[in-house]
Amino acid sequence: MESSLEELTVEKLKRQFEEFDDTTRSARLSSENCRDYRDLKQWSADEIAELKRRKQAPLVIPKVPAKVDFLVGMERQQRTDPRAYPRTLADEPSADAVTDALRYVADNVDFDQIASDVFEQGLIVEGYAGAIVEPVMVREQVEIAVNFIPFDRCYFDPHSRERDFSDCTYKGLVVWMDLSEAKLQYPDKADRISELQASYSAGDTFEDKPRWVDNRRKRIKVCQHYFLHGGEWHVAHFTGELFLLDPQPSPLLDEHGAPDCPIELVHGYITRDNERYGLVLSMLGLQDEINHRRSKALHSLSSKQVLYEQGVLPNPRKTVNELKKADGAVEVPQGSLENNRIQIRENADVGMSQFQLLQEAKSEMDARGASSILNGLSGEGVELSGRALRTIQNNAQLEIGPLMDAHRHWKRRCYRQMWNRIKQFWDNERWVRVTDDEDNLKWVGLNQPVTVGERLQEKAREGDERAQAALQQMLAIQDPKLNQVYETRNKVAEIDVDIHIDEAPDAVTVQQEQFETIAELAKMYGPQHVPFEVVLQLSSLRNKDKVLEKIKGDPQQAEMAAQVQDMQQQIQQLAAQLNLEDLKAKIENTQADTATKVAEAEKKRQETQQTIIENTVAARYPDTRPNFNI
Repeated sequence: MESSLEELTVEKLKRQFEEFDDTTRSARLSSENCRDYRDLKQWSADEIAELKRRKQAPLVIPKVPAKVDFLVGMERQQRTDPRAYPRTLADEPSADAVTDALRYVADNVDFDQIASDVFEQGLIVEGYAGAIVEPVMVREQVEIAVNFIPFDRCYFDPHSRERDFSDCTYKGLVVWMDLSEAKLQYPDKADRISELQASYSAGDTFEDKPRWVDNRRKRIKVCQHYFLHGGEWHVAHFTGELFLLDPQPSPLLDEHGAPDCPIELVHGYITRDNERYGLVLSMLGLQDEINHRRSKALHSLSSKQVLYEQGVLPNPRKTVNELKKADGAVEVPQGSLENNRIQIRENADVGMSQFQLLQEAKSEMDARGASSILNGLSGEGVELSGRALRTIQNNAQLEIGPLMDAHRHWKRRCYRQMWNRIKQFWDNERWVRVTDDEDNLKWVGLNQPVTVGERLQEKAREGDERAQAALQQMLAIQDPKLNQVYETRNKVAEIDVDIHIDEAPDAVTVQQEQFETIAELAKMYGPQHVPFEVVLQLSSLRNKDKVLEKIKGDPQQAEMAAQVQDMQQQIQQLAAQLNLEDLKAKIENTQADTATKVAEAEKKRQETQQTIIENTVAARYPDTRPNFNI
């Protein structure tokens, strides 16, 4: 029978953390070893000591780092944006606002970088990682924060097997906090924290792990622990034997209004013993072989063996050392070489055999992914088309397809967490910035109140005469109803949406492929069949929309010019049908008469204006008679 919430003790929750620590110890050591290989720490201390004794170089050929960087670069090229789709017809107008809100949060926390870090640690190198989505107060306003949880700072139910950790009964993260920071964050427990520090200060150097207090740097280890209790997610913060935050239902809610765990984790692969690992683990054997064989081949090719009869060489070790030098000098008794009393053997056969095996290991390592294919083709001077590049990338993704799917699913779960935090905490009017267009900045309102007056103005702008008349009437009498709230638009607490992630192929490659195709068609068929505007639209030219607008010009002027041209064509056709040459002469005479009359009218207007000026000056200055004809 499950204990009540009041009966939960720190010891019971701490046992869950210690269960993870004990059960996953070997798996975590393996993950740390994978990180060492990524960081070029690929020889153990014992191996380096043995190589030093042999005077053999501990060479490191960075194949694993190159593979990791290539896969992470592929993930960066395929970054995607979220999109919200309405679940009901009533939510359809608000779906775009939800999309804009999610993208605003993602940009605000630099979610792309967080997702790339999770991809590297959680799927490629260590084997698991995640993030926590929670609200924070920034300048008296609630913002949504997404914080990366590294491999060595998260823990979970070690008996879970699902890639999305949906079968976990508990999840948490470990935070080392300075004592001063901990007292500020948990002011009600400040005295107890000081007592805890004092109790651990007398501890032995070899105290039991995990250690909860670091007296040298005056820090404490805090577990932010989320656990299922009574079918609902609860939260507690503890350190040592002390609750910093007492167990309580999680204050963060899911889309159904139930307490939720804000931690989203993902793993790469899992063994039958529930040990999680990343893709790098499968490369360690090949990386070791490449390093060892390269080091052995170099050592063999630079070494020589000396066979000699006893007593022939006065100092054999000195002779061997001199033979290793490029300019070594060895003195041997006269005739000893001709009589085979001394033989010097090269290790070329051993070195070449090691070198051949090295090439096989490198080829096998390079076969994992498309980077070697791209490097090989570029080295041969081959220009790849957009279709060829995309085919190579697709083939490379087949190998890591499950990892890419897991990463995409993790991102969608994070976006769902963001939306749940938005629905719960963004309850006031809020405007988010949307910057899809580099030239046009727009704002989208959430929980936006619309008054009666604003609604009537909108209807009037749409041409509703009744709304226009009602607005004028209410303005005339200063009706207070104009300021009453008519509706609230994009009310996030009532919007119900599904969140998907747009598929984003390599846009540059696809666009380049389309541009090459249309450019070839333009060469073949000319601009009359392939307009220049189409070629420009498919190009990668910056600000091409502005160029297109200048080429097309003002649409209204273009329409008027087309109408004038049509009228001229109709007049010419009519004149040709009636053969009205005399009519054309009359029209020309009429135009000449009209021009003469216009000139006379203009002259008369100027004379009238002169007379008015003279009369005005004479009336104002009676003693002055200026001569306007000077």
